[in-house]
Amino acid sequence: MTVWNRSAAPVDALVAKGAIAAATPADALQGDAVFSMLSNDAVIRELGLAGPLLERAANGLIHVNLATISTAFAKELATAHSKAGLAYISAPVFGRPEYGGLGPTGAGGGRRQRCAQNHGAGVR
Repeated sequence: MTVWNRSAAPVDALVAKGAIAAATPADALQGDAVFSMLSNDAVIRELGLAGPLLERAANGLIHVNLATISTAFAKELATAHSKAGLAYISAPVFGRPEYGGLGPTGAGGGRRQRCAQNHGAGVR
């Protein structure tokens, strides 16, 4: 697993458990799939996930966005990914952060069936 974060400490903790640190966000987009959870629309846009960064992603990448973002921006991301030849799954995680490890949380998933049809049965 390759990991990237804006802060070094979370990356270091995962590297200590066997993960590989990506030097840049573009490096993190070189696998078959990427799971992201950024805080809001502005941060995602700032990183370039609404366009410029996608041009540097691996061909056929599946991006699963776990952040809760605006509906309009989710549609914009889906369009940008499609133009770049990438799959986009909006799967926002629901639940209170302070209970994430203690109680029920959930994730919604849109576009999974189409991604599974286009990218294989590994998308569930």
